[in-house]
Amino acid sequence: MEKKYFIYQNSCIHTIFPRGCWSLPPKRRKKIWKLYLSRYRKSMDLLLASSAIMLMLLAGIWTFLIELADFSLQVTH
Repeated sequence: MEKKYFIYQNSCIHTIFPRGCWSLPPKRRKKIWKLYLSRYRKSMDLLLASSAIMLMLLAGIWTFLIELADFSLQVTH
């Protein structure tokens, strides 16, 4: 007969090796940001890198448009 027990007062009943109940133990709730950082580090790095590339591209386009407007004002005057 398998032993069943409750994990951290949730309604999840599991065998000795629990799977599927993702509640955090009370001592790990303080370290939730470290847990998310370690779990989603690759996704966050990709998001930050793509955001930086897009911002540089937009800054380049903005600078080009400002220079183009300045050049067109110099030509007309």
